[in-house]
Amino acid sequence: QLSWFAGEWRPVALYASPVLLALISPPFGTLIPRSVPNAMSERSLVHGALLLNAFLAVIVQSTGIGSAVLPMLLSVGIGSGVAVGLLLEWQSGENEKEEGTIHPVVYVVGSILPLAVGVELAVGTLDVFVPLTGRMPPFVPAEHIIATLVAVFVFLSLPLLPALVYRLPFSSQHSGSSSIATRANLRNIVRLACVLSVVWFAFVSGWGSWPFDPAHPKRIFVSLSESLPSGEYGVHIAGMDGAAGFPPLVQGLAQVVGTSNQQNAENMDIRAAEKTAFDQWNSNWGPFYPLGVLLDHYSLVTLPNLTPGSETWREEQSFGVVVIEDSTDEAAGTRSLKLEMRHKDVIWTMLEFDARIISWSIDDNPPAGYTRHHIKEASYYGTDIWTLDVTIDLNPDIHESMRRPNTSLTPS
Repeated sequence: QLSWFAGEWRPVALYASPVLLALISPPFGTLIPRSVPNAMSERSLVHGALLLNAFLAVIVQSTGIGSAVLPMLLSVGIGSGVAVGLLLEWQSGENEKEEGTIHPVVYVVGSILPLAVGVELAVGTLDVFVPLTGRMPPFVPAEHIIATLVAVFVFLSLPLLPALVYRLPFSSQHSGSSSIATRANLRNIVRLACVLSVVWFAFVSGWGSWPFDPAHPKRIFVSLSESLPSGEYGVHIAGMDGAAGFPPLVQGLAQVVGTSNQQNAENMDIRAAEKTAFDQWNSNWGPFYPLGVLLDHYSLVTLPNLTPGSETWREEQSFGVVVIEDSTDEAAGTRSLKLEMRHKDVIWTMLEFDARIISWSIDDNPPAGYTRHHIKEASYYGTDIWTLDVTIDLNPDIHESMRRPNTSLTPS
């Protein structure tokens, strides 16, 4: 999984071979009846590809669905090849024209523009979608997205490939042992192509090798939490992709953390990392909200005590939330607060609480209703304090909870 992540063109090498195999597999008796001569079937598929793209261009443009430039360019390219072929047939005489054989130059001229357009689309799209889908969470079908894109681009680049199949030595006009032998040989060729495609697919995919390298590293989010009332520490780790091997990596980290602090862990119960669900009330991942919904989370809550940090971090005047003003309007049923968030150095602080906001100093349109709020501040040098003026609704049903709001400050 994600074996294509380290290179934008790896998906083409990985998924193009099955697509090409599907396009060259004999469509006899499915697209065109067996009774139709191969030469006529070949001509019908070439003209059908031209009519299909021209029809799509007209429909898309007339209905206003979107731009019809793609089917228009494909129809122009195929139409140019068909026009050149008809001209050569006219110059060569009536005998070859009656036979219905497509001139080989049709494939050369008719594939130039579709091939250029398909390659250009593939380059631009894969440059965006390969790194994008490689960073998507495990529940997103990244492999299916990339495989579908490659299949579409291969078909757009080679629209005349199914017609080219009818130039193979399999003719419905053959009879007897010659037809049977030709059909058997063609089956063997397709079987060999299937085997080679599977082998190539396994080789390119790396047989489950690690899809990341120094230029395309795996992204892991790590958060260290400390509960000041209980003194409990926790390590929280999350992955941002669906590549295999992340759970063993997390458990290995838990073992390393536990063994490296054995001198402090004699009376501690070091538990294995547990997978945790992300929601807006999970304060351990508050700094990552709402990005955290895309991550795969594991938490190791019970840890040995770490070396105590500077006392500055435990002083209310240097680090914490300070209530500067607090007034209640019983008649209006509101409570107005002026909060001051204090911290040291360059860190990002976050304030989380549940309330129904009437007004605040952030903007003029606070979220409606009683909900969870996440307020983040990006710090910079020389600024260690930021304030928030907020007026909340003291609904009788939630009056007591608003008196002591569920508020936490999380540095990251």
